[in-house]
Amino acid sequence: MIAALGGAYFFSNFHRLALGVLGAQISADLSLTSLQTGTLGSALFYSYALMQIPCGYISDRVSARVLVSLACLLTAAGTVWFACASSFAAMVAARALTGVSTSLVYIPALSAIRRQFGDASFGAMTGIMVAMGQMGAVSAASPLKWLSSLWGWRNAFAVIGAVTVVLGALAWALVKDADGEKTVHPPLSVGLKCAGTPLFGAVAAWFFVTGGTRLCFQGLWGGMFFIKGRGFAPGEAGLLLTLVSLGCIIGSLLMGRLSDVWGNVRTMIAGSLALVVVWLGLGCASDVEFFAAAGLCLLLGAAGAGGFTVGFSSIRLFAAKENTGLLTGIVNLFAFLGSALFTQLSGSIISTLPCPDRQKYSALLIVFAALCCVSTCVLGFAWRREKR
Repeated sequence: MIAALGGAYFFSNFHRLALGVLGAQISADLSLTSLQTGTLGSALFYSYALMQIPCGYISDRVSARVLVSLACLLTAAGTVWFACASSFAAMVAARALTGVSTSLVYIPALSAIRRQFGDASFGAMTGIMVAMGQMGAVSAASPLKWLSSLWGWRNAFAVIGAVTVVLGALAWALVKDADGEKTVHPPLSVGLKCAGTPLFGAVAAWFFVTGGTRLCFQGLWGGMFFIKGRGFAPGEAGLLLTLVSLGCIIGSLLMGRLSDVWGNVRTMIAGSLALVVVWLGLGCASDVEFFAAAGLCLLLGAAGAGGFTVGFSSIRLFAAKENTGLLTGIVNLFAFLGSALFTQLSGSIISTLPCPDRQKYSALLIVFAALCCVSTCVLGFAWRREKR
């Protein structure tokens, strides 16, 4: 079951980050402005974010087998549409459909895992599934760049759509639910009451900033930062983004297990402070060496995705198993709403600042660091207040 869910999450991550290495090429092919490129990159994140609460509510009531299989089929349709689209509007619509479909994977998967394995190992098991999904992020970097150069980006997406159909059939065959627990349908008001606590609000704000900035960078602007802002070759930029994804795999496994032992909030704070180091390291250095950038990219992935894993498993602090989907959907809403807003606003900032590209990107990452500091302080304060 973990293998099937991880496979579905593989493509969810893949589509989120696919424009990170192909954004410049697609933008050039369609003669898009920076603002249009940002809109194209954010379309998936907006639709994904808007689906989180409905998906969370549904996943507490509908089989993960049904939802994940349906997600794969819809993702295949969106992928093929994107490959065939010839206009900017059609490509945005295809990305939006992909966002809706991939939103039906993660939350049902976490609900099924928590029911199957319980709270004691929820962090570790979530880390394993996230690590498998992060392999999709790895594939969305250098491997996708290579496949695109070999077949063209449209043909590459068409093949990926066909593979996703096969995955949908496998998910239908392999994903099983604890059907007896599906008969318990908690009222919506119970989950919303849990979401109204100050600590939960601080966790949601933390997701908005730390998740939003990382996915904004990894999903679109990172490749352009390394190429235009720091002068790396496209191949080097693709490799650096691959290292971010490799760091995601490592961090998901290590920090998920650490949260079971050390506690969710402590681990989240440590991860976000590491993100501050990354943003300042990349943003403040006027000339970053490749190996220094590689180390920071590994840390970005490990702290970012590891923090995501820990943040999602923190749901056990707020609610019973029956409300896992709803509360996961709420925090995921903030993470991907942040991703969408940061992706689009970054395009506006880059296109309007009257300075060289190097300085534009530096200013953007320093803003990211400041916002991460603020969200970390809010989380720490809310946690200390809750402990009292």
